[in-house]
Amino acid sequence: RRRPPRRPVPADLRRSHPPTRSCCPCTEMATPKSDEWYARFFDPVFFDADRVLTRDPAAVDIARDAHPLVPVVSLIGDGAKIPPKGLILAPMHMPRLLNDPAHGPSVIAEAKAIAKSIRSALTDAYGPDAELKHLVWAGMGGSIEDKFAAIASGLAQENAVQFWGVDDVNRDTLAHILSAIAAEEEAAAPKGEPPLKFALKRTVVVAQALGMTSVEPVFNVQKAFAPAYERHGLSLATHFYKVTIPGSLLDQALAPPVVNIPHQPFGLSTCAGRHDYVSNGMLVPLELLGASPEAYAKSLNLDGPALEAAFNTAEWLGRGQ
Repeated sequence: RRRPPRRPVPADLRRSHPPTRSCCPCTEMATPKSDEWYARFFDPVFFDADRVLTRDPAAVDIARDAHPLVPVVSLIGDGAKIPPKGLILAPMHMPRLLNDPAHGPSVIAEAKAIAKSIRSALTDAYGPDAELKHLVWAGMGGSIEDKFAAIASGLAQENAVQFWGVDDVNRDTLAHILSAIAAEEEAAAPKGEPPLKFALKRTVVVAQALGMTSVEPVFNVQKAFAPAYERHGLSLATHFYKVTIPGSLLDQALAPPVVNIPHQPFGLSTCAGRHDYVSNGMLVPLELLGASPEAYAKSLNLDGPALEAAFNTAEWLGRGQ
């Protein structure tokens, strides 16, 4: 099929030297200005270097013509200024924050504390021997794919906690998850207690989505998982959480007793769903699955050869190789 014409790249965003053609995406293409180009995402109009945070357009006016990269990093709008929570710079800025020696440890500690509180809710409800054995993540797109990628890469293991991801509305998938966790816990269930009820006591359900169109996690919680808990007389407040931004479809639909997990530190909303791998939507499940949020954060901080390889790969893909 014929490929649609590409939009021209603004002159001030083009590389200073054209790359050479290559069949290898990471080693042979020349990108001599990648560090300088990437550094523009940290210009003062976007980045508060003292606080290591993205500028908040609600506190500081940022005109749409203030920087050539504004069309790349801001939400589309008709106004002359970027709206509150309108800068989408988490993929660049969050790794810097997580690895900052002064601020990073407290941010990671917060994610670990959230994970601890999730486990503590189970022991508070069922006694000190209660365990988290199953983590069900109802998401959509990037808010679920990052967890699958972490497990597939070996970053996260399913040794102590089994991960169950669902990102579509499919009764077979939902039935499989419920029947599978019941089957896995049947041998450990006390005599006389239904295996599914015992398994649900060892399960936490997290719904994650950011936008106004992701109905799948809402449906899966409201129509499948929450009713299963209610039928067995189990508290939703003990087992159900949401990771989202204020005012989203999921935020409005899943009210308390569903417990809110802050999506980003300091109330930030600089992350689109496809970028959730730098939010608490990734750090918290990594901690629950026994992975190291610190090691993961370190791997996010691209510079030098890693940054060069990322740009090389992007250019290679952009040319349709």
